[in-house]
Amino acid sequence: MERLREKLLNCKVIKDALQKQMMVAGIISEAFKQHKLTPVVVGGLAVEFYTLSSYLTQDIDMVIPGDAYASEIMPVLGFRKCNNAWVFEQDPTIIVDFPPSPLGGSWDKVLPVELESGEIVYMISVEDIIIDRVLAVKYWGDPEEWAQYMMAAHYDDIDWDYCLKRADDEVCLEVFNKLKVLAEKYRQAFHEK
Repeated sequence: MERLREKLLNCKVIKDALQKQMMVAGIISEAFKQHKLTPVVVGGLAVEFYTLSSYLTQDIDMVIPGDAYASEIMPVLGFRKCNNAWVFEQDPTIIVDFPPSPLGGSWDKVLPVELESGEIVYMISVEDIIIDRVLAVKYWGDPEEWAQYMMAAHYDDIDWDYCLKRADDEVCLEVFNKLKVLAEKYRQAFHEK
């Protein structure tokens, strides 16, 4: 764990926000792997990843199956609990939160992302983060643009049948279909240029 803590200290100098947060997520994932747990990045960092930093977030949200080990692992890595989040004592801009399980989506669709440094970050699927953002539009009045952006940017790689089923199950099919139509219009306009 000392080696991982040193790696976290080295993250302080990384200027690129996405690269820094992905590195931190990879180091934390490595620490949890020692307990046979796989944390999955969700929330804002997943949106930032799938929008190539067009969306910016301040913290790292990771879901783990049962969060019993967070109280054990995070202090050893140099984090202290502050309200519901974990703050890295050597760099208070590194904030990690563990929203409660279960994962809002399919574990089978989780995307392993290998970083240049060798760490692996497990990312919620683009389909599941799109549904997350559609739900945020419907229930919390969040901007529509992020779901549209991800739909348009990843259009050819998205499992649309899976998305439609999830949207139906989550009772957000109407909002989903509206945003998909807009994403298709943006995509078409882009290809016409």
